[in-house]
Amino acid sequence: MNRWDVVKPRSAAEATDCDEILRLTAVLDSCLLTEEEEAVGPDTWACYDDPFDPILTIKETA
Repeated sequence: MNRWDVVKPRSAAEATDCDEILRLTAVLDSCLLTEEEEAVGPDTWACYDDPFDPILTIKETA
């Protein structure tokens, strides 16, 4: 097999760290709205604090 051959699915699965996938899935799941949050709708969501504001605010430099 040369280095550009497709990896067999079983080999790819064996190389994947299951714990890492579970941790990533848990983090991504925690980002989802709950059923209650989803039910209140976008007008209420607009009033929520933006958790990304501190890191995404562009500061003007002169």
